[in-house]
Amino acid sequence: MKFVGRPACATLLGLVLALLLAACSEDVPAQRQTPSPVSTPPLALSPSRSDLPIRVAVTLPLFADFAREIGGMNVEVFSLFPAGADPHNYELTPEDIGRIPEADVFFVNGLGLDTAAQEIIEQNRKATAEVIPFGPNLPSPQAGLQGNVNLKADEAGDNLHLWLDPATARSYADLMADVFMIVDRVNEAFYRANLAAYGDSLTELDDEIKAQVLGIPEKNRRIVTYHDSFIHFANRYGLKVAAFAVSTPGEDPGPEDVDRLKKAIGEEGPPGVFGEAGFDNGVLERIAAEAGVQVCTLYSDIQDESVPTYIEMMRADLAEMVRCLGGEDGG
Repeated sequence: MKFVGRPACATLLGLVLALLLAACSEDVPAQRQTPSPVSTPPLALSPSRSDLPIRVAVTLPLFADFAREIGGMNVEVFSLFPAGADPHNYELTPEDIGRIPEADVFFVNGLGLDTAAQEIIEQNRKATAEVIPFGPNLPSPQAGLQGNVNLKADEAGDNLHLWLDPATARSYADLMADVFMIVDRVNEAFYRANLAAYGDSLTELDDEIKAQVLGIPEKNRRIVTYHDSFIHFANRYGLKVAAFAVSTPGEDPGPEDVDRLKKAIGEEGPPGVFGEAGFDNGVLERIAAEAGVQVCTLYSDIQDESVPTYIEMMRADLAEMVRCLGGEDGG
């Protein structure tokens, strides 16, 4: 499998590792079966480095959480995007750019989310640093449906919010573990153990979400959101994305967008619609008020201090969906 990293490496180890994802459970729909493994990198860094910690930079804060879970005390992680920043349009500050030469490895999302930041990273990174984009290296959730086990997220044109499916979130962790084991082969067993433990936590999260979504009345298993972010979550758990206000945050919805949203809310009759934390949900709130529908709040791209980890963020989303859509614990 070919790993897609920064445009060129001074020297390559030619080392390719593959961590296979756990087999999917029988109750996962066919189109959501466990896809192919992540691609793994031929890196220009030493496979037996002794100058730990590995200095890891990421764009989104939630990626920093993945890195800490896998790297533990052997990594020093910082996020170039601060908590609360909109990753769709955040511009790196001079202070952010000044930190770029500190990093040994960068993890960026790709898929059009942080392209401008990636370009700045390429211009300012030190020569030995590696830039690892997730989009070209993570398996597409459509791989099983398309009959191509090697299909990657960028090739499939996947919605960029892959992390909102915990099964794909495991792929982010897999890729990071591969990189850390190549950079620091001496501590390979440590990274493998951390990956296994975190994988168990993600499996527990996945099972928890499945069980609680089944408690939502079937007629209510449809969601209206601020932007186009929850398709992977919906596909994983048998929900329907009925509508969203805008495709990308920062857009001004036109009259057709507003009419489409009003129609969806009127026809689908959801007990609530979902704004998203950190964004301007004004248009959704106005339409919901006119329809007499409550507005609830989910986390998608932006974390705050109340959900500092990925798992806490996903559990907060689950609790809000259950509350808003009338699940067993939500009335």
